[in-house]
Amino acid sequence: MLDAPPSDYSLWHWSSEDAPKRARLDAWRDLVSRKLITLDVKPVGDQPFRARVQLRALPGLRFAWGDVDASSNRWTKEAADSGNNDVIVVVNLNDQFVVTQNGREVTLGAGDACLTACETPGSYDQPTFSSVLCVRLPRANIETLIPNLDDRTARLIPGDTAALRLLVSYIRVLDDDHRLATPELRRLIVKHIQDLTVLILNPSKDSRVLAESGGGRAARLNLVKKFILQNLDRRDLSVAKVAAHIGATPRYVQKLLETEGTTYSEFTLVSRLERVYAALKDLRKLNRTISDIAFDNGFTDISNFNHAFRRRFRASPSDIRNRSASSSH
Repeated sequence: MLDAPPSDYSLWHWSSEDAPKRARLDAWRDLVSRKLITLDVKPVGDQPFRARVQLRALPGLRFAWGDVDASSNRWTKEAADSGNNDVIVVVNLNDQFVVTQNGREVTLGAGDACLTACETPGSYDQPTFSSVLCVRLPRANIETLIPNLDDRTARLIPGDTAALRLLVSYIRVLDDDHRLATPELRRLIVKHIQDLTVLILNPSKDSRVLAESGGGRAARLNLVKKFILQNLDRRDLSVAKVAAHIGATPRYVQKLLETEGTTYSEFTLVSRLERVYAALKDLRKLNRTISDIAFDNGFTDISNFNHAFRRRFRASPSDIRNRSASSSH
């Protein structure tokens, strides 16, 4: 029986460094069995076992990622006979390992993935300390859209598969320790990841339509926003560069942002202005000039910056800075 999610659906964090060296392997086996799947774990080598992972559990979805020591891992007969028919998408984030199930063996290179079934005995062998991502979800939620689901286990999903890259990127957006307290937000995340999983396993026309109306589009939109926010300091940031980053056209990027009632130019401008506003209220940055802060956030013309700032906040940059300085005394 898997542990229930925390009441606030926050991340679980675990590191072998928090356990005595002799107890690390048993602690790891216990953790994986309670949070993800029952495994028989046999380490490679005699060194104390090492692992550091994060895991989030939501209704109808669990995903875990992190770094795990070299080991041979088996789905136990007990796990296979438990009646649990969930499936797990295993993504190798670096190096190489081998997955075996249903008489098939597949070698996963960096970025590659494959499907595994919890109810069927299987294994994966990891020869080095490396990174892995696992996404577990109920078979019933996806099998109607994926013909011959069992035939897709232990088959290579190449790392350059667009939907797979989107899935990994989407989960990385969720790797902050945010508490997903609202049921609507939890349902939305589960639906998006299910849609992407369907698209990964069955890239047919019907599943492409499904993904573009749900998980695929949401993942791309998150990717667009994240890339823009991470690059606000770049004065050469453009919709073309954002499009190239997600492997789409500039018009597609604009359409994504239009679904939220904004445009590339508006989203970028507002995000930059919000960054400058926050910096001007930060007393630790009183020694920085307003123009330096504006330039650091991608603005190239101070006159245009001042005009946009006044229009947005109904005050000048100097007014905001002076108010913050006065309130601190």
